[in-house]
Amino acid sequence: MKDNSTHGGPRPNAGRPRKGEQPRVPLCFSVDPDTAQKARKLRKAGFELNAHIEGLISDKYAWYFNEDYL
Repeated sequence: MKDNSTHGGPRPNAGRPRKGEQPRVPLCFSVDPDTAQKARKLRKAGFELNAHIEGLISDKYAWYFNEDYL
């Protein structure tokens, strides 16, 4: 029997697809409302925001801890 509820449970095509086999973990941080709105607009437009944020974090990590960054 199919559950027609709109609350809870799996949804078709929910979430973002993973690339490759690398597991993904959520990372949350707070930003001001204007920045959050810009991020949503970028994602909606198809901009690969996660890849850029990951690159920024890696770059700043290498700079802060004085490590080589590939």
